[in-house]
Amino acid sequence: MLSCGDIYHHTKLAYTDGMTGIKFIILINSPVKNDPCLFLKVTSQQKNKPATPSCIPKHGVFFIPQGQTRFKLNTWVQLYPIYEIAQKEIAKNKDISPKGKLDSKMTGDLIKCLLSSQEDDISQYHRDLIFPPLENALVKFQDLINKNRC
Repeated sequence: MLSCGDIYHHTKLAYTDGMTGIKFIILINSPVKNDPCLFLKVTSQQKNKPATPSCIPKHGVFFIPQGQTRFKLNTWVQLYPIYEIAQKEIAKNKDISPKGKLDSKMTGDLIKCLLSSQEDDISQYHRDLIFPPLENALVKFQDLINKNRC
């Protein structure tokens, strides 16, 4: 089951400029049914970004110091752009593999950072996927109940 905070390694991520590269990406929603997965990419390249733990809205990044997660190096989560990948693609694409998960506090802090620093740039569609309306939350809850039944 895909859930917010999951970390994946993508060996052929298509960037917005048309280039492709090897990147770690972090899932920022918990998709249900046919919802797309929303990802942010990460980098270990500092390039004029401060190394202050947590949200750095001026630079559009969220900083994770080395060793605080499965990332072995200092890591900056890039808050823009948001990458959409279909759930089917995650399941069948050999270029995308799960690598771990952020803890719930760090995931929450990352989402708060994203929403506060990119507030005007996130579409309502993406907002609803990150924080689904009550109907989607009830569907997720029912799915969870059904999965836990004997």
